[in-house]
Amino acid sequence: IHFEAFAGTTIVKGAHQFGFGGTVAFWRSTSTANVRSAGQYAFDGNITGRGLSDFLTGNLTNFTQSAPNFLDMQQWYVGAYAQDTWRLSDRSTLNYGLRWEPYLPQQIRNGAIYSFDLERYNDGVKSTVFRNAPPGLLFPGDPGFPNGKAGVNKQWPVLSPRIGFAHDLSGDGRTALRTGYSLGYTIPNAQFHINTVIAPPWGSEIRVVNPPGGLSDPWFDIPGGNFFPISATPGADAIFSPQANFLTVPPDLQNPRQQSW
Repeated sequence: IHFEAFAGTTIVKGAHQFGFGGTVAFWRSTSTANVRSAGQYAFDGNITGRGLSDFLTGNLTNFTQSAPNFLDMQQWYVGAYAQDTWRLSDRSTLNYGLRWEPYLPQQIRNGAIYSFDLERYNDGVKSTVFRNAPPGLLFPGDPGFPNGKAGVNKQWPVLSPRIGFAHDLSGDGRTALRTGYSLGYTIPNAQFHINTVIAPPWGSEIRVVNPPGGLSDPWFDIPGGNFFPISATPGADAIFSPQANFLTVPPDLQNPRQQSW
């Protein structure tokens, strides 16, 4: 789902051509992937000296599995600009402008998002939403969780200046000197959190190094054994898989920027 609206106007006054405009956009993306739900098995030869030999003898080096990862996100975008093309003389033109483009992070509609706070971890503070989560993790509904279901704070004062100058050196239109500079921003794509949703308790990804049960039973040494399949709507007492992988995003994450000159 995507829609976008744009409005702009141009005003010529004397040696100036002023431009003003703005954009509002919204998009929603839903996706399901099974990258690790079938299980991933690695054999590197650290037991017999050859990867194929390790495979034939069942000496598994690494085992990874998760539930299918379902990502349901939405995001708003707004931007506005003002610019001026100033004809300094018959041979010189100055362009300058400013764009305002606040960063409004993705909202994960089903709440499959988390944040991490080192101070809470050191103090042993646990989530009230998922009671079995490791200390320091926060989820939507926990006090202090950033920005609804985003986990990343909004950034309002995001400004993009740009300036350019052109000069006709000889006055005959054959040789020109041009120079310019701009600062621009972008935002992460819609699947930015596709690895977030495979963490416990939604995808319950597990990564086991050198499982004692080998290829025949990689769950041999895991407390509770194989805990798949899991509930699509985990409750407050949802199981958090041991040896899980969490990819946390800093609450004050800056959106990417690019300078050109």
